[in-house]
Amino acid sequence: MQSITIIGAGIVGLASALQLQHQGYQVLLLDKAQPGTGCSKGNAGHFATEQVFPLASLAVLRQLPAMLLDPTGPLRLRAGYLLQALPWLLSFTANVQPERQRQLSEALKSLNGPSIHSWQQLAQLAGAEDLIRYQGALLISEKADALQASLRHYQQAGVAVRLLSQDETLSQQPALADTVKAALEFPDVAHTIEPYALCQRLYQAFLAAGGQFLQREVHQLGKAALGFTLETNVETLNTPQLMIAAGAYSH
Repeated sequence: MQSITIIGAGIVGLASALQLQHQGYQVLLLDKAQPGTGCSKGNAGHFATEQVFPLASLAVLRQLPAMLLDPTGPLRLRAGYLLQALPWLLSFTANVQPERQRQLSEALKSLNGPSIHSWQQLAQLAGAEDLIRYQGALLISEKADALQASLRHYQQAGVAVRLLSQDETLSQQPALADTVKAALEFPDVAHTIEPYALCQRLYQAFLAAGGQFLQREVHQLGKAALGFTLETNVETLNTPQLMIAAGAYSH
């Protein structure tokens, strides 16, 4: 039996662990915290199959100066960090080129396209079907014209979408304010009603199938003759294969 160690017990690490078990691997899962208690515990739980456009785009690039100058904006960049961030910023800028945009979008579609079907299979393995809803999603706007360009963009990318009028939107979601003028409806997306509970179902299924979890913080990785060494806060571990799924800590 092949063995693999996964660093990170969030939703990505847990889903990967269970899937690898299903494919015949012996899996060791490591995390400095308990499974599912990091970012995966408090996110929106949206299975965003419609998100097939890369974050790096000309539109975002044009908005960066305004974001930086807006004290309530979503972007902060400390002056002392600018030099360290420069390689990332240059890479971000390079990715707005049309051909690169096409490549990134195709990559996202190849990942997101089959994801709902894959989640259905994984949820069945974990006994978590009751935690996933297939009710689509709405992108709402207070400016009806603002959605026309987005509609064409999604349609050109092959995403299932339709434009809803104000009446159709409020009929679906009567709690919305009447300042909402229109919406884009994405029928082929899903969400979990409780991200943390979904993580726990995956984790319990992982343990039941013979998986092992150790609460460890990995400080350093090294190459070994037959794989990798992992220096943790408790001991040194060896693994023939390694997957890193530690989110913002993956670097």
